[in-house]
Amino acid sequence: AEDGIRDDLVTGVQTCALPIYSPNTKLKDTEFDLDSYSFGSYFKYNDLLGLKLRYSVSDRAPEINELYASNAHYSTMMQEEGNQKLKAEKSKNLELTGLLNYQNFNLTATVYKMKYDNYLYLTHSGVQTQNRLPLKYWTQTDAEITGFEVDLKQKVELNAYGSVVVSAFADFVKNKNLHPNQFSLFNDGNYLPNMPTNRYGMSVEWAQNDWSARLSSIYYDKPQYLGKSVSEEVPLPAYNMMDFQIQKHFKLQKTSMDVFLNGSNLLNEDARPQNSPLKYIAPLPGRGFQVGVNIKI
Repeated sequence: AEDGIRDDLVTGVQTCALPIYSPNTKLKDTEFDLDSYSFGSYFKYNDLLGLKLRYSVSDRAPEINELYASNAHYSTMMQEEGNQKLKAEKSKNLELTGLLNYQNFNLTATVYKMKYDNYLYLTHSGVQTQNRLPLKYWTQTDAEITGFEVDLKQKVELNAYGSVVVSAFADFVKNKNLHPNQFSLFNDGNYLPNMPTNRYGMSVEWAQNDWSARLSSIYYDKPQYLGKSVSEEVPLPAYNMMDFQIQKHFKLQKTSMDVFLNGSNLLNEDARPQNSPLKYIAPLPGRGFQVGVNIKI
């Protein structure tokens, strides 16, 4: 496939259009040699404290659409173009975890760094097609994702009234485009677009005999590190997703059955995930309820 933009696709060009390596007019077979391995260690200081260290390396071959796509995708509102020259994506992950356990209280804190060679992502070409969809194509860069996670859990026994588990967590994440060229720096920026944001959550779970219930709330923070899709990403407002579930278990001879009632987005938030390709067009579903039965024979 030739470099450049096909004239029959383009209706307008912005300042810095990228070279396109597909229309996939001639499909070729591809093959990849992939490796994955990991190793780690666990150090237990005493009954209260522990430490885990883990390092892993894994390869991922490009998926079919990343290699061969050449279609208008109206579900994601884009013209998607693959690239048959893509290489395997390699991730190198380092995690350090501290653990604290005291009776029914558990605390876990993890700091991690994930470095990607040939990270696969969709980039904006800077042009529109005749169907007025933005032209995006699969490309690669070296990227780094760093983060910090904290999980807390406390179990409380209520004797005849069952037990309650209270949990809380915080998840901080940052990404970076390690080696941007002039095109990706202009069109994608120093931070890769469509990445998750920081989260904070809490849940309460109750169980007694065949009954169980759960109420959870996760707060998705306003993004701090914004990429570009030619133009700067718009930092979407924070939102809080509150869900609940109540369930009753039945056992009938050799058959077990769970009857449940679920509620999602109880606050009816206008929730627009920063990593959604349709964040500017369609929010997540509003308040909803589901009633169902799970039967195991």
